[in-house]
Amino acid sequence: MPKLRPGDTPPDFSLPDLKGKHFRLHDHLDGRKTLLLFFRGEWCPICNIQLHALQEKAAEFEKENAQIVAVSTDTAENSLKLAGKHNLGFPLLVGLKRETADAYDLYYNEERRCAEPAVFVIRPSRSIAYASLQSGPLGRPSVDDLLNIVRRA
Repeated sequence: MPKLRPGDTPPDFSLPDLKGKHFRLHDHLDGRKTLLLFFRGEWCPICNIQLHALQEKAAEFEKENAQIVAVSTDTAENSLKLAGKHNLGFPLLVGLKRETADAYDLYYNEERRCAEPAVFVIRPSRSIAYASLQSGPLGRPSVDDLLNIVRRA
C-alpha cells in the first residue's frame, strides 16, 4: 500500500527548473489544482509521449484551474532537449533526489538511477485527490483520464 493516500498532504520539495530557478512545490499549491507528474527522463519514449499529450491538453487543464508540474532525475541539459522537442510550456523540474522519491513512495530504479512514473492530483487545499504509482514504464493513466480526475478534484 502506498505511503501517500487521498487526503494526505504531499511532501514539500524544492528543485531547479530549466532556468536554474528553484521551484518549491508548496509555494505553488494555493488556489490551484496541481497535476504533479514524475517521469523517468528524456530517454524514455513513453515519457515523451505522455508529456507531449499533456502539452496538447494544457489549455484544458488551465480551464480547470490546474497547473501541470513535471519532475525527473534527469539532467537540465536532457530536459531542455525534451522541452524543446515537445514545446513544453509547464514547469519541468530536474535533479529529483532519492529522498524525495522515497517521500512520495516512488519505485526507484537503481540500474537507471531514476524514479519510475507516478502522478498525483493535488487539490487547492493541498490535499492529494488521486495518486497513481507505477513500477515500470507502462500502465499510466491517460491524459483524458487525468483531465477528468482534475475536473472532479
